[in-house]
Amino acid sequence: MIKLILKIAILSIITTLFILLIVDWIIHISQTKCFSKHYGYGSFKDFRKQFQKYNWSNDNVFRYGLWDRENKCEFHASIVKFNDIGMILKNPIDWLLVRIFVFKYVKNNFIEKPFDWSKVK
Repeated sequence: MIKLILKIAILSIITTLFILLIVDWIIHISQTKCFSKHYGYGSFKDFRKQFQKYNWSNDNVFRYGLWDRENKCEFHASIVKFNDIGMILKNPIDWLLVRIFVFKYVKNNFIEKPFDWSKVK
Protein backbone atom coordinates (compact mmCIF):
# COMPACT_ATOMS: atom_id res chain seq x y z
CA MET A 1 0.00 0.00 0.00
CA ILE A 2 2.79 2.43 0.92
CA LYS A 3 4.66 1.56 -2.29
CA LEU A 4 1.55 2.36 -4.33
CA ILE A 5 1.10 5.71 -2.59
CA LEU A 6 4.80 6.50 -3.14
CA LYS A 7 4.54 5.63 -6.85
CA ILE A 8 1.47 7.82 -7.23
CA ALA A 9 3.19 10.70 -5.43
CA ILE A 10 6.30 10.44 -7.62
CA LEU A 11 4.19 10.23 -10.78
CA SER A 12 2.21 13.29 -9.65
CA ILE A 13 5.40 15.28 -9.05
CA ILE A 14 6.85 14.32 -12.44
CA THR A 15 3.57 15.17 -14.18
CA THR A 16 3.40 18.56 -12.44
CA LEU A 17 6.99 19.40 -13.39
CA PHE A 18 6.32 18.41 -17.00
CA ILE A 19 3.18 20.58 -17.12
CA LEU A 20 5.13 23.54 -15.69
CA LEU A 21 7.82 23.05 -18.34
CA ILE A 22 5.23 22.98 -21.12
CA VAL A 23 3.53 26.12 -19.77
CA ASP A 24 6.90 27.91 -19.59
CA TRP A 25 7.65 26.86 -23.19
CA ILE A 26 4.23 28.13 -24.36
CA ILE A 27 4.94 31.46 -22.64
CA HIS A 28 8.29 31.58 -24.48
CA ILE A 29 6.50 31.02 -27.81
CA SER A 30 3.91 33.68 -27.05
CA GLN A 31 6.42 36.28 -25.82
CA THR A 32 8.80 35.75 -28.73
CA LYS A 33 5.99 35.99 -31.31
CA CYS A 34 4.45 39.08 -29.68
CA PHE A 35 7.70 41.03 -29.36
CA SER A 36 9.37 40.07 -32.65
CA LYS A 37 8.49 41.36 -36.11
CA HIS A 38 10.13 38.26 -37.59
CA TYR A 39 10.77 34.90 -35.97
CA GLY A 40 11.78 31.36 -36.80
CA TYR A 41 12.25 28.03 -35.09
CA GLY A 42 15.50 26.57 -33.79
CA SER A 43 16.97 23.86 -31.61
CA PHE A 44 19.27 24.11 -28.61
CA LYS A 45 22.19 23.49 -30.99
CA ASP A 46 21.05 26.40 -33.19
CA PHE A 47 20.73 28.61 -30.12
CA ARG A 48 24.27 27.86 -28.91
CA LYS A 49 25.68 28.48 -32.38
CA GLN A 50 24.01 31.91 -32.55
CA PHE A 51 24.70 32.75 -28.90
CA GLN A 52 28.48 32.39 -29.35
CA LYS A 53 28.53 35.08 -32.08
CA TYR A 54 27.63 37.99 -29.80
CA ASN A 55 29.07 40.05 -26.95
CA TRP A 56 26.47 39.69 -24.20
CA SER A 57 25.95 42.09 -21.33
CA ASN A 58 23.82 42.03 -18.22
CA ASP A 59 22.36 44.69 -15.96
CA ASN A 60 21.40 44.73 -12.30
CA VAL A 61 17.70 45.28 -12.96
CA PHE A 62 17.01 42.02 -14.81
CA ARG A 63 19.48 39.63 -13.22
CA TYR A 64 19.16 36.77 -15.71
CA GLY A 65 18.51 38.88 -18.79
CA LEU A 66 21.16 39.24 -21.47
CA TRP A 67 21.55 41.82 -24.22
CA ASP A 68 23.77 42.73 -27.11
CA ARG A 69 22.01 45.99 -27.85
CA GLU A 70 24.36 46.93 -30.69
CA ASN A 71 23.24 43.84 -32.64
CA LYS A 72 19.63 43.89 -31.35
CA CYS A 73 19.97 40.59 -29.46
CA GLU A 74 18.23 39.72 -26.22
CA PHE A 75 17.39 36.92 -23.85
CA HIS A 76 14.85 38.35 -21.46
CA ALA A 77 11.32 37.55 -20.25
CA SER A 78 11.28 34.32 -22.27
CA ILE A 79 12.13 36.28 -25.44
CA VAL A 80 15.04 35.05 -27.52
CA LYS A 81 16.27 37.35 -30.30
CA PHE A 82 19.33 37.48 -32.51
CA ASN A 83 19.68 40.46 -34.89
CA ASP A 84 16.12 41.48 -34.00
CA ILE A 85 14.76 38.11 -35.23
CA GLY A 86 13.02 35.96 -32.65
CA MET A 87 14.06 32.35 -32.14
CA ILE A 88 11.38 29.99 -30.89
CA LEU A 89 12.76 26.78 -29.46
CA LYS A 90 11.23 23.76 -31.19
CA ASN A 91 10.29 21.77 -28.09
CA PRO A 92 10.12 22.06 -24.29
CA ILE A 93 13.36 20.10 -23.78
CA ASP A 94 15.34 22.49 -26.00
CA TRP A 95 13.78 25.39 -24.11
CA LEU A 96 14.81 23.85 -20.77
CA LEU A 97 18.38 23.33 -22.04
CA VAL A 98 18.52 26.97 -23.17
CA ARG A 99 17.29 28.17 -19.79
CA ILE A 100 19.93 26.11 -17.99
CA PHE A 101 22.65 27.26 -20.40
CA VAL A 102 21.80 30.95 -19.93
CA PHE A 103 21.49 30.56 -16.14
CA LYS A 104 24.99 29.07 -15.99
CA TYR A 105 26.37 31.70 -18.38
CA VAL A 106 25.02 34.58 -16.28
CA LYS A 107 26.12 32.95 -13.03
CA ASN A 108 29.67 32.38 -14.31
CA ASN A 109 30.09 35.75 -16.04
CA PHE A 110 27.99 38.36 -14.24
CA ILE A 111 26.94 37.29 -10.75
CA GLU A 112 29.41 38.44 -8.14
CA LYS A 113 30.73 35.84 -5.77
CA PRO A 114 29.69 36.33 -2.13
CA PHE A 115 32.06 38.53 -0.17
CA ASP A 116 34.30 36.54 2.17
CA TRP A 117 34.36 38.46 5.46
CA SER A 118 36.79 36.00 7.00
CA LYS A 119 39.57 37.44 4.82
CA VAL A 120 39.10 41.00 6.09
CA LYS A 121 41.65 42.08 8.70
